Amino acid sequence: MPDAMDAVQADVDARVEDALRRHRATVRERPEGLTHCEVLDCREPIEEARRLLGARLCSDCQREEDIRAAQFAPGRGR
Repeated sequence: MPDAMDAVQADVDARVEDALRRHRATVRERPEGLTHCEVLDCREPIEEARRLLGARLCSDCQREEDIRAAQFAPGRGR
């Protein structure tokens, strides 16, 4: 039975490596965010951790944008 288990483990390892390779490719392609909020009336600095993930808005402006987007989401108000 070890041969069948080894084959299954090799398949799992290959799938995990493939998934990691695809993930790393998308992370590299993600553009770096801005150092300061793009809202002209704000211009607050953006934390480095959020900037590295591609953030273009400060935390407060992003929160407001998320609330605004949720209010106008399709199917809302039925």
